[in-house]
Amino acid sequence: MLYTIVPEEFIFAVSDDVGHFQEVSYLGRQVLVQPVDQRRCQIVQLLSNDPSDFLVTALSPGNIIAFP
Repeated sequence: MLYTIVPEEFIFAVSDDVGHFQEVSYLGRQVLVQPVDQRRCQIVQLLSNDPSDFLVTALSPGNIIAFP
């Protein structure tokens, strides 16, 4: 049971963007990326449990990287 003011249509909505994300290894860390074009992708999320990884600016969400 959910107690929220957000309509359930928004909570349980199916997004078309779900299949466009990929999990890849970049600089030895796992990141979630979204393709921008054939050669580049954008970091969406850093998947790490090491706090020091989040201080590396090359792994910041929003950075455009070469597609591995």
